[in-house]
Amino acid sequence: MPANRFSNQRVTGERVIYTASLFAKQNLIYLQEIGTSKYLQPYSSKRNNLASYLFFIVRNGSGKLEYQNAAYSLSAGDCALINCNTPYTISSEEDLWSLSWIHFDGPTMYAIYEKFIERCGAPCFSTPDSNLFEELHKKIFDASTEDNYVRDMTLMGRLTDLLTDLMGSCWRKAPTQPSTLSQKKWIPVKEYIDNNFLREIRLDDLSDQFHINKFHLARKFKEAYGVTINQYIIDKRIAAAKELLRFSDLSITEISGESGFKAIAYFTRVFKAVEGVSPSKFKKKWHDAFSS
Repeated sequence: MPANRFSNQRVTGERVIYTASLFAKQNLIYLQEIGTSKYLQPYSSKRNNLASYLFFIVRNGSGKLEYQNAAYSLSAGDCALINCNTPYTISSEEDLWSLSWIHFDGPTMYAIYEKFIERCGAPCFSTPDSNLFEELHKKIFDASTEDNYVRDMTLMGRLTDLLTDLMGSCWRKAPTQPSTLSQKKWIPVKEYIDNNFLREIRLDDLSDQFHINKFHLARKFKEAYGVTINQYIIDKRIAAAKELLRFSDLSITEISGESGFKAIAYFTRVFKAVEGVSPSKFKKKWHDAFSS
């Protein structure tokens, strides 16, 4: 599938319009279109109601993204990821910009995009390593033109790499993300939870233990580790429960208590919310696997 050059009075570049297989559309993160654009004059492009997600990185120049009732000024090295079902406008300024861009979609992309926005706080961010995303763009571009019978799988791998690096880069650049030095302040709190999560830990107790206002502590812990204190405790307990469910002969009631959950009904509800199955089904699945 060769790349095609395109050019008019406003923009020039190259692109590959990719047709994914039905299998890819139903099961994978799949490519729709990829290319580069160089604007030849100030120009606005408006889109709406597209079943697609658009990633782009500004190679040089500057412009503006209007999206979800907000406007973002972007320049070289800035990245954006947007849901094209939502109206958006991309405009080059007098300092004409060049973009590398990718349209893609997939059955899990809505949830992935929601997590991206949760972590990033905005659809765009600046990256100190624009070469990373340019290299990923090139890998996806090259894979889209290869004559390969596993091309859709290859492209999914490349697009997953892109999403992974987007998540990592925007998380480090989030406005509330503390410096490593600041994060170290909360390591004793985390270590205390790590050593005591099997027994009841209340926010008031942590406040008294570390002589810190409980609301300040809760906010700073989430900034440092990306989860609330309560969720961190639950994650530790679920991990302990999974260990016992897989490798012990204890009953579900016993495992509930041994992993820090006082009430079995609460344990069952939380476990199913996290793992998608009840503790008993999880236990049966692993025991059946080892006995077959």
